[in-house]
Amino acid sequence: MAASVWAAATLAARAAAVNVDPFPLAEELWHGPWSREPMRIRLAHLLGRLQPTAQESALVDELLDRWPRRPTLEALSRLLFDHPIVRTDWAAPPRPGPHGPAVTTPRLHQPMTARPLTDRAALRELLWLTDAELDWFADRQGRNVRAGSAALTHYRYRVDTRAGKARLLEIPKSRLKELQRRLARHVAHPVPLHSAAHGGVLGKSVRTCLLPHAGRPTLVRCDLEGFFTAITDDRVGGLLRAAGLPDEVAALAAALCTNAVPEPVRRQLPRPDEPARQGAHWRTLRRLARPHLPQGAPSSPGLANAIAFSLDHRLSRLAAALDARYTRYVDDLVFSGPARLPVGALLGGVRAICQDEGFRLAEHKTAVLRSSRRQRALGAVVNDQPSIDRAEIDRLRAILHNCRTRGPASQANRAGVPDRAAVARLRSSLRGRIAWVASIDPVRGERLTASFALIDWT
Repeated sequence: MAASVWAAATLAARAAAVNVDPFPLAEELWHGPWSREPMRIRLAHLLGRLQPTAQESALVDELLDRWPRRPTLEALSRLLFDHPIVRTDWAAPPRPGPHGPAVTTPRLHQPMTARPLTDRAALRELLWLTDAELDWFADRQGRNVRAGSAALTHYRYRVDTRAGKARLLEIPKSRLKELQRRLARHVAHPVPLHSAAHGGVLGKSVRTCLLPHAGRPTLVRCDLEGFFTAITDDRVGGLLRAAGLPDEVAALAAALCTNAVPEPVRRQLPRPDEPARQGAHWRTLRRLARPHLPQGAPSSPGLANAIAFSLDHRLSRLAAALDARYTRYVDDLVFSGPARLPVGALLGGVRAICQDEGFRLAEHKTAVLRSSRRQRALGAVVNDQPSIDRAEIDRLRAILHNCRTRGPASQANRAGVPDRAAVARLRSSLRGRIAWVASIDPVRGERLTASFALIDWT
């Protein structure tokens, strides 16, 4: 934040020397994936073209050669300020439209601001698509779900079996992911969210979700079954129409942000052995077959939180009536209250409200935890204050100690054979685990970060 403010002030003071302030260009490139194709698309769109020129592609290559990993916004702004592309006037003359007639280059927009989408042409202008491209990415005819080749689909699929359960990750390809990012910033972001929502909300985290429940005698933990798959394209379209978008625009935007999974991919989900979970498995397969919010798309968390506004409001009212507190982190519902909290009435009300709002509780994940035992929620312990389990901290400290004394290869490869790829994966994994600890317990996170800095990764 400080670097952003400093760069903006510095460049604003020198803006008279060039035709345009380069800071929006640096900010647009800095946000989003730091890889060649998405950066080329963002740069071309911001400079008023559907496709990047050779000079703009060369600029992206130059940036990636200079910084294989994302630099600071200040450093990027400094380089772009003196670049020849930035010294040209962005107010380009009218360019040929996708079907012949000239259209005027739209003015630059600041991130995180709503743009009026009055018709199909306005949506096409926001996303920088031709009519044919808009219909292709929206897939209104359902061709992707019937495509026989993965090259003809807009998503890549991966079955994640970590955390003791199998879930299907639907990862949009780079071009569609950029479209979804734009829709998330200009369409979904202005829609209000309930204060109880914490997952995927800017400025909130697992820690903010758990803080209201710290030190409470009774903790009740629930889980929504198939949270994203339960939100269909009809529900997304209804939300966008309620937000003021015309019917056609709302339907197109909803189609761009939802996906139906092909049958061969659905077959890859393993059937659980436990009879209690087989019903949930078949319900998941049915939901995946129809257009729904994909788990892995950048637009899904914001749209899901907006659609769950009524759910959050009603559950908050229920909790308040029972002298309890309520927060939600994506599909995890957390309640806390006094020792005499009427748990039966609470769970009965939660079950009825969820069903009325189009969701379903995963009954086998519901847990009632008293303060006399360890109260775990969202991977953290909540008894006195949000913290990480001591066993997890001890495991991390042991790995870091061994990396310092014996070298990272001893932990990346148990056989002791140096392997660059294994060491790189270990380094990335440790960074993620330490960041997770720091988000819950900043003091312990700082100590682990200092220990990580002492490791010789060469």
